[in-house]
Amino acid sequence: MKRRNLIVLGLGIGSGMTSAMGVPSPSMAQPKFLGLPVQSYRFTTVKTTFSGNSVRITPIPGNSKTLKYIETSLTLSPVALPLEMVAIRGGSFQMGITSSERNSIIKNRGQPHYNRFYSDEEPQHSVKIPDFYMGRYGVTQAQYQAVMGTNPSFFKGMNLPVESVHWEDAQEFIRRLREMTGLRYRLPTEAEWEFTARSGTTTRFSFGDVISPAVVNCRFPPDPGIKLEKGKQKTIKVSDLYPNFWGLYQMHGNVYEWCEDQYYNSYQFKPQALTANGSIPWTQEITNMPPSKNPNFRILRGGSWNVLSRNSRLACRYGLHKECRSNGNGFRLALSLS
Repeated sequence: MKRRNLIVLGLGIGSGMTSAMGVPSPSMAQPKFLGLPVQSYRFTTVKTTFSGNSVRITPIPGNSKTLKYIETSLTLSPVALPLEMVAIRGGSFQMGITSSERNSIIKNRGQPHYNRFYSDEEPQHSVKIPDFYMGRYGVTQAQYQAVMGTNPSFFKGMNLPVESVHWEDAQEFIRRLREMTGLRYRLPTEAEWEFTARSGTTTRFSFGDVISPAVVNCRFPPDPGIKLEKGKQKTIKVSDLYPNFWGLYQMHGNVYEWCEDQYYNSYQFKPQALTANGSIPWTQEITNMPPSKNPNFRILRGGSWNVLSRNSRLACRYGLHKECRSNGNGFRLALSLS
């Protein structure tokens, strides 16, 4: 599918005149997305390719001005990263493992290995996503501290991702943040997460079919034949490394990210209402479908610093009890106004 661009500023923005009374003309008005004021920022992403026994990394300047909303309700240190939400224009995408990736895994590792680790990523299916916001970064320790008054993380640092939080912790953070801001912050659905992580790509990772420690913080080697390299063996700042094509950082690795959905071990019986609107979470309360395993299992996505790189693939899914904490688990926020 074609890579979708995020909303970009119109040509007239920034070129208007101010009236004699000091009132900006319409062309000077701050742009909005879903009713919230937004501003642009530039970023550089990368493409990765196989080169001998190493990964070649090619920087690519952002080809448009991406829009973001900055939440100003939190009291943060001047050196703490603000809570920033990237404006995501909706669209359709293919969710799940691609046939080429499936065939490659079976060829190299065998059908039993595929059935054990990858079968819950099938079948690939089309999902429509409405406009919404996605966190530019995972929630940081400083942001969590500002809302909750505590920091449970094993690795300490204000701009490191908050970790050692379970799904219920994330929900309590969101409840309090909503009270502070009056906005409908929430966890992303699994479909929203994969849509934004793919950022218009169809490769194994948003950067390409191969990765290295220079672009993803996880355990290596990623594939047979690539030179063994150690990961960083701890979490890193949420603003480190490169964003994907839509300006979102660390959708691969660093920490797993909780999603709203319960865990179902196949997409085969996914209700049509959820493919027509990927902002609806797949839960028993909404669909009346009992989950495949324990009803307390929720979805985690993205992989982490302490798991193999195959878990950082775009299609990879992981179900875990919602009250399980780990120093490899954190979360990212989504935001919609309806």
